[in-house]
Amino acid sequence: MLTEAQKALRRTGVGASECAAALGLSPYQTRFELYQVKRGEASESSDNLAMRFGLAVEPFILSEFQRAHPDDLLVVAPDTMRRGRLFAHLDAWLPGVLNVQAKTARTRQGWGESGSPDIPQHYLLQVQHEMLLAGVDVSFVPVLFGGADYDEFVVEADRELQ
Repeated sequence: MLTEAQKALRRTGVGASECAAALGLSPYQTRFELYQVKRGEASESSDNLAMRFGLAVEPFILSEFQRAHPDDLLVVAPDTMRRGRLFAHLDAWLPGVLNVQAKTARTRQGWGESGSPDIPQHYLLQVQHEMLLAGVDVSFVPVLFGGADYDEFVVEADRELQ
């Protein structure tokens, strides 16, 4: 979860989770809504049950990822990473090697085969943004589907997209 200081810093640029909205590709926020947030005319995000659930189970998802990859010692992400007006706060990472972005989803709709890079477009933009700032070439996206089905997806850096 982001601190108030991290949230204040993010208002001065575009965070990884806002990348899709900035490009007009978010299913959750329009460009105009993002603009209003950045100007302080709207709250940063809506507080809903799905978001609270995702934050609450993130440590569990990361622990499942660690169980599946015992040789990779993950580190809780450092403070907000910054490059110009781009910001990112990673869920976890193996410094210089990989990023981990934990997710929850009700169903597998929009997700590809296990281990594939086929994840919903707004999440793909988020992890590409994170990889750019973290300086890594791969991002794991562990997902808890329906609260009981764990799976992982692997996304490689796409420098052209970044």
